[in-house]
Amino acid sequence: MYKNDQQFLEELYESIYHENSVKGLPKFLYELTEAYPELEKDAQIIKDFIIQSGCKSIEIEPMRFGLGAALSNKVIINPVVLKQTKEKALYGIFHEIAHQYQYKKYGNRIEQMFIDQDEEEKGAKFLKMIENVADQFSIRKCRELAKLGVLDPNNLVKIGSYSKYTEIDFLRYLRQFRKVCSDNNITKPEEVNALFYQYITGKIMQQEE
Repeated sequence: MYKNDQQFLEELYESIYHENSVKGLPKFLYELTEAYPELEKDAQIIKDFIIQSGCKSIEIEPMRFGLGAALSNKVIINPVVLKQTKEKALYGIFHEIAHQYQYKKYGNRIEQMFIDQDEEEKGAKFLKMIENVADQFSIRKCRELAKLGVLDPNNLVKIGSYSKYTEIDFLRYLRQFRKVCSDNNITKPEEVNALFYQYITGKIMQQEE
């Protein structure tokens, strides 16, 4: 009846964790617990957190750079994340999920700053703020799971990935992706998501200066 055990398990997860509001969630949970079997008993906690964020879609997909990315309509996790400790993996996943809460708060302001051609310093400060907030949000969530016995408190990420990034670093990134948007004639916030997805997954490359 089933082609293999993986198909059976994926369909089992679909029946247990089916959630129409988050595309790809059952498959994501399956892949997560395949990598970390000890998380299977706590998958419901992770599932609920993802749903509550307003995340519309989540999947594991190879990326040209970075360990994860959050778009207003999707979260992407690089498969290399699942080769780390479960503490580091969930830190990275929760960081991207934290951005989903930010999309609910700020709307298209995040995409808009990549097509605006002025107020660079203001845009860089905003980028720095949302990344550092996502870091702290993720760290706190992992601490909560450690208190529940899901994660090892001795292996938790204690310093956010963006803690050492300066406003100059974020300014460079802002200018880089603004150029990508300009090169591809992106003028609307809703077009930024599609372009960013293509960019981080290597479907398009930045044009040379």
